[in-house]
Amino acid sequence: GALFATRTVAFTTDGIFGTGTITAPTAGTYYFEILVGTSTVTANNKVTGLASPCGAATESATVTPAAPTLTTHASATVPTVPGKVKDTVTITGGDAPHGSVVVKVFKNATCTGTAFASETVSFTSDGTFATATVTAPTAGTYYFEILVGTSTVTANNKVTGLASPCGAATESATVKPPAKLTLTPGYWKNHPVKAHTQPGTRTFLPLKLGTYTVSTFTQAHAVLADLACGTTGINCLAGQLLAAELNVANGTDSCIATVIATANALLTSVTYHGPATYPVSKSVAAEAKTLANKLSIYNSDNSGTCTALGI
Repeated sequence: GALFATRTVAFTTDGIFGTGTITAPTAGTYYFEILVGTSTVTANNKVTGLASPCGAATESATVTPAAPTLTTHASATVPTVPGKVKDTVTITGGDAPHGSVVVKVFKNATCTGTAFASETVSFTSDGTFATATVTAPTAGTYYFEILVGTSTVTANNKVTGLASPCGAATESATVKPPAKLTLTPGYWKNHPVKAHTQPGTRTFLPLKLGTYTVSTFTQAHAVLADLACGTTGINCLAGQLLAAELNVANGTDSCIATVIATANALLTSVTYHGPATYPVSKSVAAEAKTLANKLSIYNSDNSGTCTALGI
């Protein structure tokens, strides 16, 4: 039949000489043959044909099929109800593998019973592929499972089932309940106890402002009543910080946590002990006012999120 490839090996001495590498585009066994060697030409060598027959023990090389593998990563693209979840499938190690996997979504950690949703991911190469997004109408953790993947179909890939078990570290996505709306410092200042469906300030005390403990509504009222930033910004920072801590305790989005931590560190550094005059440097005053402004936006946004802050 037709040769797959041919190479000439020239030599001028005894020794070991190679053909150079030959690309083997498909899996299988490749057989080598030397029918007639170029005769030696120097006077001191017998004129002879150098040959190696097809089928000689050392004259074949096997190229094994590629063995594709699968990794997955589930995520909540919209993390609050009504949420959206999806799974991302990454195929590696294949040789243009063609196939598909079926991703099932469950609402229990053992992936038993009827699947909540099922999505098919098709592929024609190595790469990363995502399921369509699945609407998650209730809060909770959604678990993903790939029991048996459609085997790769090209001749150069090992026929294999691609799977990802229920409970794999990257195969779950959590959707949280809708965030509660933030309440303003004015609300917390004027409502020591529950008002209609909203909680009272006393419900969440004590809270810390730096090292200062707000244990009573009288203390809270004093802090929340002093929101004028003035020269130093310390008292308005404390008031906005207390309101933010009350909001988070009430179940609003904790996206503001980093700002809260930074504000508490600043109040600790100036030994905050309640509404008072605090002589601080211009740089500390500027930072206090910046933090107070961020907390004010959070407390007044009424969305329960940090969207307005870009967080």
